[in-house]
Amino acid sequence: VIHNSHHDRGFWQGLGYHFLIDNGTLGKGDGQIEVSPRWIKQQMGAHCQAGGMNTQGIGIALVGNFNYERPTPAQMEALVYLVTTLRQYYRIPATHVVGHRDIANGKTDCPGRNFPWHHFFQQVRS
Repeated sequence: VIHNSHHDRGFWQGLGYHFLIDNGTLGKGDGQIEVSPRWIKQQMGAHCQAGGMNTQGIGIALVGNFNYERPTPAQMEALVYLVTTLRQYYRIPATHVVGHRDIANGKTDCPGRNFPWHHFFQQVRS
């Protein structure tokens, strides 16, 4: 679904993210981490043009609209695991863990008003 949506919006390689964390509604398990072809092929993302994030960042998306709901506990557990693993392996500074809306000129609510940033940062920035 997301792959087709991105393809239809002009991302000719489909899914713009490197990783996708499901919520159990798309036929995948709640909290299941999907590794996209972009990550496997080490291609630049198509997730956030602002701040050069498509070329410099790792795009991670969670299924859901977090302006209206919260991520599931399984999604958050998977996200913390994934970000912590990537940070450790690639030596990514904690200050480089940011949301789409935090990037200069990133005119979006993404990941949404109900995303638990404070709790997430406590877990991955320590």
